[in-house]
Amino acid sequence: EIQCDKIEDCHWNPSISPAMCVEKPCPKLKDQPTCEADSDCTWDKDRTKCVEKDCNILEKCDCVEDEKCYWKVDQPPQGSCRKVTYGECPTLDVVMILDGSGSMSQNFGRHPHGFYALMEMVRDWVKTLPLSGEKAVVGVNSAAGSQKLRVALVQFSGHPEFFTSGAIVNSVAFPPVGVGAGGRLTGDLTELSADVDWHEANYLEAGTYIEKALGRAGTL
Repeated sequence: EIQCDKIEDCHWNPSISPAMCVEKPCPKLKDQPTCEADSDCTWDKDRTKCVEKDCNILEKCDCVEDEKCYWKVDQPPQGSCRKVTYGECPTLDVVMILDGSGSMSQNFGRHPHGFYALMEMVRDWVKTLPLSGEKAVVGVNSAAGSQKLRVALVQFSGHPEFFTSGAIVNSVAFPPVGVGAGGRLTGDLTELSADVDWHEANYLEAGTYIEKALGRAGTL
């Protein structure tokens, strides 16, 4: 999946089972009229190629004309284009608590590994979000406009035999400082994608102890 995402005209499709790398539909359309006839595509004049339409980059006129987008006057007088899907969403900080227990290593449907299947879905999901663009270092000083999100990922697991001085260790995991968002809230897709990669590479695969993860989530 990581290698697939590095190829500009391809994407990882988790909606099929098993998930696989497929060619994006818009780049297949080689001329501007054919491209603009597809409601999901737009012609990139700078790169002279057909690309997937992104409401966030549309100018006001193009935004208003597209039924999948709408113009939100959240920073008068400029405003910005939004995807209709998130039209009624408030500004949010979302903490996703990931089940890193051993049960997640089992087959999930046709996918051979539940935790990796989960991370594939999360990696694809965050790309669709109206992120604020703010890096984790911003912290509580976020000045995100309305309908902008920041996300943090926390993984839980642990075994009762991992007691040290009365505490269950190895029961919560998040990237260290310097990797992605470092276990903090971020509205930056690059940081968030690095967090997803880290969790995928550091699957705890132990018992199901969620207390520490909930405690960590409460501090973000």
